[in-house]
Amino acid sequence: MRGMPGSSTESSEWNVIAVTGANGFIGRYASTALSASGARVRAIVRRAAVEATPAAIEQVIVPSPASALDWARALRGAKCVLHLAGKAHVDTRGDARLESEFHRVNVDLTRVLAEAAISAGVSRFVLVSSIGVNGSQTYDRPFTESDPPAPSDFYARTKLEAEQCVLRLCKGSTMEPVVVRPTLVAGAGAPGNLQRLAMLLRKGVPLPLAGIRNQRSLVGVRSLAELLALCCVHPAAAGRLFLAADLPPLSTTEIAVEIAEGLGVRPPTLILPGPLLKCAGVFGSSRRAMTRLFGSLVVDATAARTALGWRSGISIHAELRGLGHEARTASRARVSR
Repeated sequence: MRGMPGSSTESSEWNVIAVTGANGFIGRYASTALSASGARVRAIVRRAAVEATPAAIEQVIVPSPASALDWARALRGAKCVLHLAGKAHVDTRGDARLESEFHRVNVDLTRVLAEAAISAGVSRFVLVSSIGVNGSQTYDRPFTESDPPAPSDFYARTKLEAEQCVLRLCKGSTMEPVVVRPTLVAGAGAPGNLQRLAMLLRKGVPLPLAGIRNQRSLVGVRSLAELLALCCVHPAAAGRLFLAADLPPLSTTEIAVEIAEGLGVRPPTLILPGPLLKCAGVFGSSRRAMTRLFGSLVVDATAARTALGWRSGISIHAELRGLGHEARTASRARVSR
C-alpha cells in the first residue's frame, strides 16, 4: 500500500493490530492487507481458521462468551483494534429472540470489546458499521457523512447503537474512534444477495433484470480492506466517520451483467415492469427486497479519498466478475467430485 503511514520503515511504531472477525469475508482480506503493509496482525477468532493463514498473522482464540481475562490477554500490546465481528444482515421482523441475539452481538459485544480495549491501553478503535445507518435508499443526492442517521431496520439500528457506544466510551479516554460504513461489499467469497444472484445466473434462471435504470454504490472487498488498513494507522483518520464506496455506481442490470461475464453465461435480457416482477417473486415480494432491486443507493466517499488518499487498484467491475468466476469454479469442483 504505497505511502501508508506505518510502512516497514515505521513498523516499530505499529506494535499490534487486533482484528476481530478475522475469519469472515471482509476480515480475511483486511488481515492480509494489513500484514502485507507491514503490520503485526493478531486475528481474534472464536475458532481456528480452516483456510491457510499467512504466517505473519497470529491467531488468538477467544471463546464465546469471553471473560474480562480472555479479552485482556487477546488485546495485550495492541495499538489498534479493527472490529469486524458481528451478526450478519437478515430480516429479524417478528422474531424477538433473533432481535435479542443481534443486539447481544452487534451492540453488547462491541461495548465489552471497547471497554477492554481502553483498559488494555489501545490507541485506536476502528468500528466497521453499515451504510444502512444512513438509510436504505437515496433519491436526488448521494449519502454523505454529514447526513443524520436514518436506519430503516433492526440490523441498522444495532449498528448505530454500536457506533454511539464506541464514541461515548472513547470520549472519556485516550482511545481514538474511527467508524467506517461500507455499502454492499463485492468480491470473490461475497455472501448474501450477490452470492444469491450469482447462483441464479449460474443455474440459468431467467431473471427479469434487464432495463433497470437505478444506481447502486458498491465497494470491492480488496478496496475496502485497503481503506480499513489506512483507518488503523493514518493520523487523519482519528475521530472520523467514513462512508466506503467505489466508483462508479452501477444499475442492478450492470451488476448482473458483470457477474454473468465472470460466470461465462449470457447476461439477463428479460424485461418486466416492476409490479409484474414483484408478483413473480424472484427475490421475494417484501418491500425491502424490491427496494434493493429497483431503488437507488448512491454513496459519496470523497471524504476517505481526500483525507486518507484512499485509492483502489481493483475496479468494482473486476470484483463482480471475480465473484462470478469463483461461483463458476466452485460449481465445476462440485460436479467433478
